[in-house]
Amino acid sequence: MRIGRYLLLIILFVGFFIVFGNRGLLDNQRLKDKLADLRAENARLEAVNNGLKREAVLVREESRYIESVARQELGMVKQGDLVYRFMEPAGKKDEPSPDGDKPSSKAGNGSAVLPGSPI
Repeated sequence: MRIGRYLLLIILFVGFFIVFGNRGLLDNQRLKDKLADLRAENARLEAVNNGLKREAVLVREESRYIESVARQELGMVKQGDLVYRFMEPAGKKDEPSPDGDKPSSKAGNGSAVLPGSPI
């Protein structure tokens, strides 16, 4: 009987370490989940990296791409382009209209900016 009790205690002790130990089943599952997360992050970063590589090739080889980026993101214009700026009349911002409580939403008097003049 004594040997059975000791054997049962040893088996429970070893089983506890197999499940909850440093390299046990729970630790193994946690590491598998972490590996799956890292692989997903790696795939996402690889897709971003491929997009940046394509954009780098476009910047090196396509002058039209550089022009479109300069126009869209930096607001640049080409020599000879005519730029229109619409401005609100001075002192007329957010004034209520005579027929109600709503602010006036009329477009301001547009002015053309000629090429070569400061914007």
